Amino acid sequence: MSDVRPAWENESQLAEGRSIRRTRRRDRVWWAIVLLLLLLLVVCGILHALFPERRIVTPVEPPAGLTPVFSVYGLIEPRGVGAGPDGEIVIANTGAQRAYIYDRDGVLAARLGGDLPENKVFSVAGAFYEDDTIYLCDWGLQRIWLFRGDGTAIDYFPEDPTPEVYGPGGFFPFDVIRYGSDILVATRTGLFTFDGSTLELKGRFDRGEPAGHGPDYMTGLTTDPDTGRVWVVDSFNRRVIAYDSDGRPLWLLGKPDEMGEIVSFFGLPRGILFTEQGLLVSDAFRHEIYVIDADDGTFLGSYGRRGVVDGEFNFPEGMALAPDGLLYVADRANNRVQVLRFGEPVAPRGDVSAKWEQSFERFD
Repeated sequence: MSDVRPAWENESQLAEGRSIRRTRRRDRVWWAIVLLLLLLLVVCGILHALFPERRIVTPVEPPAGLTPVFSVYGLIEPRGVGAGPDGEIVIANTGAQRAYIYDRDGVLAARLGGDLPENKVFSVAGAFYEDDTIYLCDWGLQRIWLFRGDGTAIDYFPEDPTPEVYGPGGFFPFDVIRYGSDILVATRTGLFTFDGSTLELKGRFDRGEPAGHGPDYMTGLTTDPDTGRVWVVDSFNRRVIAYDSDGRPLWLLGKPDEMGEIVSFFGLPRGILFTEQGLLVSDAFRHEIYVIDADDGTFLGSYGRRGVVDGEFNFPEGMALAPDGLLYVADRANNRVQVLRFGEPVAPRGDVSAKWEQSFERFD
């Protein structure tokens, strides 16, 4: 019996084979397109994370006293911000373990550090910009980084961050400023002075334990260059302390918790900034910025309220003042840095003023 099949059957099999091959090719093309689209989405996500963007303000009525200019979005829980001599914005993008420099218009200019062990930042907080040198607190690596304005790492200090020198937990920096020819650093356990040229530790700046409580996470630091006075946020003690140029306390505002309850004027103070209007203190729990008289600690008013639109705050932390008077605020839980123009603060309410009186203490 012959195995030869009819011609029509062979042609049918050939046509079916061609159809299967065409279907397979079409499927491969579609899968390639899908994979390409997914790859593009991943690349866009990575670029968005690496290069946060400026966003123009939304047309919403801002809180009294504040005029939003623009915001830098796409950040992950930024804690620190600094202002450069030409209005540059230095951002400690803490949640992403990165730091950036933007120009005064909010355009990305450089990234601080890189991906190598010798220049990779870890967990950053306070930032300070002077001339062409940027000082960046890295509490994860327990050091202060020094960068050039183009983002190149210059140096870091201290070499030895041990607890024997800096107390429990070792060197845990949160904010840094220039103090004359020296460098002053606010840490978890107190204020420390370093030589501005050699970067060597000179000693402890703050003295004693004001009101019987030692420092507990000093997260904010500012100074008046004319008088040498220093003001620091003692965050977990929920207070601000004023020091003279010799490190002696002058007054404090706020107090630690009692029986597990907040009794302080502040909810959780985090950042502080000396201005002509007075001391600006960011309160992360109250989502406001308070204005305090720098000389006698009197409560003068407040800026902001809780919210997500420009001019509102959600866990505000570090602040900086640009040469043109604009205010930079690290709006941590809103994942942005706001650029604001501020005017007269909102006048104090009676209940807040009463709490100020209960929380203020002056030293002889």
